[in-house]
Amino acid sequence: MPSVRRALLPVAGVVLSATLAGCGGSSSGGAPPATSNGHTVTIKGFAFNPSTLTVAPGTKVTFVQEDTVPHNVTGTGNSAFLHSPLLKKGQTYTVTFTKAGTYDYSCTIHPDMQAKVIVK
Repeated sequence: MPSVRRALLPVAGVVLSATLAGCGGSSSGGAPPATSNGHTVTIKGFAFNPSTLTVAPGTKVTFVQEDTVPHNVTGTGNSAFLHSPLLKKGQTYTVTFTKAGTYDYSCTIHPDMQAKVIVK
């Protein structure tokens, strides 16, 4: 049996190395990664992360609510189309940004939570 263990040891090392390599952090300073069909903004710690997101026209942005207290995503002016329902923990809200511009938004329940999406 010891020879089988010795033979499997290198295989286990390769599997462990590959697994740990996949656990690396985002290179964008802690911002949530882009998904295959858009980007993600995380709502956590009474903040939108990232607070500024730059995307191309036609990009979907999904807001993921991870706080234990409810929040919403509400824009003003040219951002008025941003109007999520009250989001509880685990809920999401997805918007497609079609036109170039700067879209400011906040949580109306917690007005200090402010962020923006820049489309260019």
